[in-house]
Amino acid sequence: MFVVDNSIAQENGYEGISSKNVEVWGSTTSADAGFTKLLSVEAPKVKRAAFPFPPTSKAQWLKIIVKNNWGHKQFIEVGEFEAYGQ
Repeated sequence: MFVVDNSIAQENGYEGISSKNVEVWGSTTSADAGFTKLLSVEAPKVKRAAFPFPPTSKAQWLKIIVKNNWGHKQFIEVGEFEAYGQ
């Protein structure tokens, strides 16, 4: 399970600052190589959302890429990322 928490984003003062499109890449090779895309999600504004990893996902290292936000021209804010697995 992968969680994006935008619930503490400062949308009141900076409209559109919450992270939007987020990719999660995983590797079983090393922290620097062997990454494959596990998830591509759209995180909701000012909310916390959980997304399941595909059942065949395997990773020891994760790389998280925030592609954009909900429209703010200068900043992107994320409260927290969480990843759960076995």
